[in-house]
Amino acid sequence: MSDAAQPIKSAFEPSIRNALEARGLMQLSGAGLLAAAPARVEVGLAFRPELGRKDGFFDGGILPTLADDAAGSAAQGNLPPLNWRLTVAFETDFLAPGIGERAIAPSTVVRSGRTLSVVRADVAGVREGHERPVPLLLATRTAPFPPVRP
Repeated sequence: MSDAAQPIKSAFEPSIRNALEARGLMQLSGAGLLAAAPARVEVGLAFRPELGRKDGFFDGGILPTLADDAAGSAAQGNLPPLNWRLTVAFETDFLAPGIGERAIAPSTVVRSGRTLSVVRADVAGVREGHERPVPLLLATRTAPFPPVRP
């Protein structure tokens, strides 16, 4: 999805954008929705020193967080408005250091079933216009739940 510079508008894009913007960690990091389409979401994040290590790389914790939010948003896309999914498990494999002016996390639903969805997010660091794969995340999400407040 990152090949297309223009955001994709879809019927569920406003609800995905609102859900992402309501997440405290996304607000704190400055991450935002770049594109949304059925079973596909792309989230992006500009590098800031407070999100990085002293050597100028993105911190290793922020990129899986970005990927998990992208994966969750992709899984959310086909659900009714008041349903949501929780992460059951995810595995992150770092392919390279998180170098770049920004990171993008395109996410795609691999399989969506009645109780579980499997979603993949391929995070890339973008440096001088070139994308470099950083971590790969594979997440399993639960079946829809009604809203539950802590």
